[in-house]
Amino acid sequence: MRLIDRYLLGTTLRPLAVSLVVVLGVLLLERILRLFSLLVDRRGPIGLVLEMAANLIPHYLGLALPAAFFLSVLFVTTKLGADNELEAMHGSGLSLARVSAPFFGLAVVLVGLGVFLYGYMQPYSRYSYRAILHVVTTGVWDATVPPGTIVTRDDELTITADRVDSSGRNLVGVFIHERKDGETVATTARYGRLGVSPDGKRLLLALRDGVQLRTTVSPGSEASKTAVVGFSDLTLDREFRFEALPFRVRGASEREMTLTELWNERANPSGEVPSTRIDAEWHGRLARIVSPVLLPLVAVPLGLAARRSYRNYGVLFAVLILVLFHHSVQLGESLADNGRVPAALGVWSPVLVFAVLGIWLFRGSVDRVGESGMHRLFEAVEALLQSGARFVRPRRRVEHRT
Repeated sequence: MRLIDRYLLGTTLRPLAVSLVVVLGVLLLERILRLFSLLVDRRGPIGLVLEMAANLIPHYLGLALPAAFFLSVLFVTTKLGADNELEAMHGSGLSLARVSAPFFGLAVVLVGLGVFLYGYMQPYSRYSYRAILHVVTTGVWDATVPPGTIVTRDDELTITADRVDSSGRNLVGVFIHERKDGETVATTARYGRLGVSPDGKRLLLALRDGVQLRTTVSPGSEASKTAVVGFSDLTLDREFRFEALPFRVRGASEREMTLTELWNERANPSGEVPSTRIDAEWHGRLARIVSPVLLPLVAVPLGLAARRSYRNYGVLFAVLILVLFHHSVQLGESLADNGRVPAALGVWSPVLVFAVLGIWLFRGSVDRVGESGMHRLFEAVEALLQSGARFVRPRRRVEHRT
């Protein structure tokens, strides 16, 4: 590896690492706050937030890594142009394509990383995240009854209340319905308080001022006996499932399948997932895997055009291009997922447009460094903004002396 290659790679990796940490942190922070809110509402262990966030990292890494790479190439190219280093390299016989070779080499490394990330890491982490979310949303973490809801256990025990305080433990207007061994018990009480036994396996419900109605049906007979008992204090002690039911097996969704499993499903459809969704997922992942190779084609001309006077425009257009490219691929994948367009056409059309645009901009910058269509676009935007500023600028009042 030549000295110039090591210099450019070292200059690129530093902003790449910083951009990756910043973008990934911003994406994760918003989701972590939502997870905290969910667990607080469900009264689940806060420690699960870290476990769920860890399983979200591969997903957000797939979004942050191309963006960080694009921005790092943009910043490095802008710096080389602003410090006249690019002109010096060009004067020593290095073409723009040769100078950009380390960027494309790094892009190939990211493609290999993308195969592992999109193809195998994300499906497993996505399934793990959904499994934990299932536990959070279906498990009972303490003895509470959320206001306006009904708590049941295997259709044998039903607890509801007219009003519940903010803690979820103090109940007003309690109604309990039980069925077991041919006996039906209906209990109403003015007040109730929920609790858990010391071993955490039984539900304790202390009731006050209530009535209990017991109906027993004799075996082999339709005759029933009914008994009504009033009470001032009564404590019910019942077994209750405090753990969530097992989550489904992985692979029920196409997004939980690895690349190998998607390929096998395309070759031998099982019918569990529609073929349109399988094809859309397959092409969508491949498009995201190869996209880093196309990013320098646009980032390098954009960085050259943004040097010195147009740096803010460079960052703005970089964000717009990344968002537009991401959502175009996502839109094509959604259309293919619904069967409206073929998967290859819907997903690869925006990729092809992006590639043609990048090649055109890059070729335009090879002959005259920085004099590409993007540079002319920046000049046009600058002229338009200046014209608009002159138009809205308030006119000065001219005072005439007499």
